[in-house]
Amino acid sequence: MGKGDVFTTIPEEIQDAMVARNMGPDGTMVLKTMTEAFWDFPKPSIVAVNGLAVGGAANIALVNFHDLVYCAEEARFKYPFANLGFTPELGSSMMMPQLVGMCRAKEIMFLGDWFSAKEAKEMGLVNKIYATDDLMPEVLKIAAKLCSMHPGSISNSKKILNNTMRKQLSAALSEEQEQFMQAFRDTGGPGGVAKWKKNNVKAKL
Repeated sequence: MGKGDVFTTIPEEIQDAMVARNMGPDGTMVLKTMTEAFWDFPKPSIVAVNGLAVGGAANIALVNFHDLVYCAEEARFKYPFANLGFTPELGSSMMMPQLVGMCRAKEIMFLGDWFSAKEAKEMGLVNKIYATDDLMPEVLKIAAKLCSMHPGSISNSKKILNNTMRKQLSAALSEEQEQFMQAFRDTGGPGGVAKWKKNNVKAKL
């Protein structure tokens, strides 16, 4: 633990509720049951991003864990999997190509570069961008509008819109888990990648 490190915890009652909904740890590296639980959540879900979202957090923000995605202007995203010796997870191997196209998805996953809220919106990953101070007030207005709709219409619309991809999701997550573990065996994870890079640099000298 270094100076300035910040940690947060989830209250026990929230942890218990997550486990009860199959949204807790399930022994997979790709969080299979949690991902499926988010997709199966019957109510509309909104995410508001006002800072950095990296790796799994970027997936939770951008790849259909939520139905509507809004960002502050300074929000930024990054997928560092390749640099860590890992592979895409939480359903992103299926959803990212669907959302942004295969070429862009591979660029995001292979290179691991930061991209901005503006870039995310241009790729179709974000609905709208707001100034920081406006983000939550505007998102709460949208939430209020959703609450004014008949829940039967919204929940059934969500179900049918998700239907085709939801049928493919479980298989994609199982494949992600298998490939994630194979990548770990091949690379040794972050430590193995760091060692490989060090040896590769020495070999070029």
